Amino acid sequence: MAVPTRLAGHGLRHEGRHWTAAGYVSGGMAPGVCECGAKSPELPSAAARKQWHRDHKADIRAGGDGRVWQGVTS
Repeated sequence: MAVPTRLAGHGLRHEGRHWTAAGYVSGGMAPGVCECGAKSPELPSAAARKQWHRDHKADIRAGGDGRVWQGVTS
């Protein structure tokens, strides 16, 4: 059975891209931010932030609290 990619209330803001008040920034360290308020540590790329978010959702599906990396706060 396939694992769903969407989890209600758990969307990755800005699709993992580094966002500032001036708009999207190419590259740079930034946290991933979930709609639920959880934040990753600062990560170097959108791909790393997307991986953090996949792990975050998988942990929630498994009954965890979604804090999958040290430094994650919700």
